Amino acid sequence: MSSASLVTPGVVVGLDIGGTATNATVLDGFGRFLVDDLCETPSCVLDGPPAALDALRHAFESVLAQTGCRRPRSSRSASTPLDRPAPTA
Repeated sequence: MSSASLVTPGVVVGLDIGGTATNATVLDGFGRFLVDDLCETPSCVLDGPPAALDALRHAFESVLAQTGCRRPRSSRSASTPLDRPAPTA
C-alpha cells in the first residue's frame, strides 16, 4: 500500500454570501457534493459586520451538520476568497 493511499481527503465548504441569504454546500476531497441542495440561511449583511459574521458561522455549521461532518478542532483553509455584495442604490 502506497503512502498516497493512506491520505484521507477532507471536505470543502462553499459559502456564497448574498444580500439576503447565504448559500452553503459541502464537497468531499474528490469533488463530490455531500448535500443534494444548497443550504440557505439568512445572511444578515444589512445588520452590520458582527451579525453578518455570526450568520456566516451559522451557515458553515448548519451545512456541516446537514452532511454529518464534524467541524475540526483546527482547520486549514486552502483558499478563502471573500467578496462583498454590490451596494444598492
